[in-house]
Amino acid sequence: MPRQAVRTIIAVGAVLLLAAMPARAKDDLVIGVAQFPSSLHPDIDAEVIKAYVVNFALRPITTQDAASRSFYFKVFSKVISNPDGPLSEVVGEYAKKYIESYPKEFAVYAAGFSKTQKEVWAYQTVEYVLADVEAQRINKASEWTDKVLRGCESCNYAQLNAIKDFTAYVLRAAKDKEDTDTN
Repeated sequence: MPRQAVRTIIAVGAVLLLAAMPARAKDDLVIGVAQFPSSLHPDIDAEVIKAYVVNFALRPITTQDAASRSFYFKVFSKVISNPDGPLSEVVGEYAKKYIESYPKEFAVYAAGFSKTQKEVWAYQTVEYVLADVEAQRINKASEWTDKVLRGCESCNYAQLNAIKDFTAYVLRAAKDKEDTDTN
């Protein structure tokens, strides 16, 4: 058999072998958007992208479908870890709604949170949802954390401890914010 034919057979075999291999799953969630700029103003385009992410990730975090919430929690966690400006207000509102609606599920996630993640969730919740009136921030935060704890009646011991730990961060965030506002 000519040498060229052997090379061709080996190349075809290698291509077929690679095509038959299963694709590897990615562990990281990557969100990308390609968009033609609607204007030359950079802030307008940034707001369009933020609106896209908000509609894509935040609403589904409160859906009744547990499988969808599990997927969107990863997306939401990326968004909540890096909010800014108007997005922060929306993030805090959805964080509050999610925690109130699914405290047991949140407890499972919160049990694995780092200190920084707990602080981010707590500060977002306090800053943009619980703190309408500065003087009542700690009272409102306390009322809200009690409501979350009552909603976790069916939580097991570990979940209840995770919620209690998180609510302590919320109360600390409310106090820190109040101290900052009075100085």
